[in-house]
Amino acid sequence: MGAPKGEINAAGGRLGAFLAGGTASGRGATADIRRARDMFTRVCKEDTVFEGEMRLVIADSHVIILAWAFGGEIKGFQGVCPHTNAPLETADFDGEVLTCPLHNWTWDLRTGDPIHPQESRLAEYPVKIEDGVVYIDTDGVTPLLAER
Repeated sequence: MGAPKGEINAAGGRLGAFLAGGTASGRGATADIRRARDMFTRVCKEDTVFEGEMRLVIADSHVIILAWAFGGEIKGFQGVCPHTNAPLETADFDGEVLTCPLHNWTWDLRTGDPIHPQESRLAEYPVKIEDGVVYIDTDGVTPLLAER
């Protein structure tokens, strides 16, 4: 005997789709679980990022620079140059200013604002630190590109 009219049983409909790995909206169950966790992705331990230094991390296919500027806090910025879309992994960071190794474009990593040229800022990613772990939220963040 089937489910009473108007109910959705586990074998079909929205509940069936959810149990099979999807949802009524068509998103996967993993996406719904992740959304429930505020969309933050674990990227590294806090003790691997040092004041005055930076490191490259990957979160949800985004290349991200984690930087801890002197006297500031750990922040996440796009890890590709807005001018060339080249990775900034080998960029120079003096504890405040990030310099692209290809064309010497510079940014203030306390804010992501451009220094020279005043062309394009770096997209910033929300960062949170809990229990010694660094998490980044990539939802809605797109790396910025310069007009050149």
